[in-house]
Amino acid sequence: MSRSRRMTAPLALAAVSALLLAGCSSSASEADTSESGATTITVGIAPWIGYGALWVAEEQGYFEEAGLDVEFETFNTDRDKASAFISGQLDVTTVASQTLLQLAEEGVDMTAFYVLDTSLQADSVLAGPDITSFADLKGKKLAWEEGSPSDLLIHWALREYGMTDADVEKIPMDANSAGTALIAGQVDGAGTYEPYITEVKTKNAGIHAVVTAAEAEGIISDVLLVKNEWAEKNADTLTALVSAIGKAADYYASEPEAAQQIIADALETPLEELATSFAGVEIYSLEANKELLSGSFITSGLPIVEQASIDAGLIKGGSDLASLVNSTFVNAAK
Repeated sequence: MSRSRRMTAPLALAAVSALLLAGCSSSASEADTSESGATTITVGIAPWIGYGALWVAEEQGYFEEAGLDVEFETFNTDRDKASAFISGQLDVTTVASQTLLQLAEEGVDMTAFYVLDTSLQADSVLAGPDITSFADLKGKKLAWEEGSPSDLLIHWALREYGMTDADVEKIPMDANSAGTALIAGQVDGAGTYEPYITEVKTKNAGIHAVVTAAEAEGIISDVLLVKNEWAEKNADTLTALVSAIGKAADYYASEPEAAQQIIADALETPLEELATSFAGVEIYSLEANKELLSGSFITSGLPIVEQASIDAGLIKGGSDLASLVNSTFVNAAK
């Protein structure tokens, strides 16, 4: 399983700007109807367990029950998904919350209408036994990947502990390499995520987490995104979509082993290899979304993401966060 929820600022802005300058058209104003009579909707997705409710909904027939023919288009990066979304290849897409903010700054007229998941223990800053807290990393070598989930978590922690980038020696590395470097003693701390967290701890029992995403809940989260014009003309379709996803999230909660097997099959990864990843991620229900999109996601979740993204240099900030969220469809769904 790959974890490809990353979109560095230069690449993101270049991709989006190129599409806008090219005058790319938006997706069809109304969803198509398949030969079976079902409404066809194209959804951008990536190989990440937090998107699992979508695969469960497909496998359990919830989309079909809702009169939907959902076609998944799989991408390896948020950048590629965003480009396809803007160019009209996708009706709806999954994105990390920081990507929502990046696209908003580029003037894309869209909103998030469902919060799929948040990482709790699946993202961490790891350190050796001589480091007892994140504050002890001041003046030390800290490895992480720019634009990755670790980038947000580390910048949240730096601000939380009264530090800035200048207070650590940044060592640019991908999540896997950062963990390996920590084991080898080449760095003092590493920003990484599952399954690398478990791999590192298994190889060196003295390594432990000094910060986890649970301490800043919502900072690493994923949403479903739709263009506002498309949403206005396809309200019933989006309501049916979130209703089906909600049923899948309920199935995940009541039958976790069966649901996780569906997700593992979709990711073509043995279930046992995903155990710690599943344990560290919360998949949100429809009922949870009714609260999130009317309250805490706007008042605390997105502000945390925004500040960390500003500190990481991913965005400038200043967007009207409430305008980037649409609770209409989750509130109408049953």
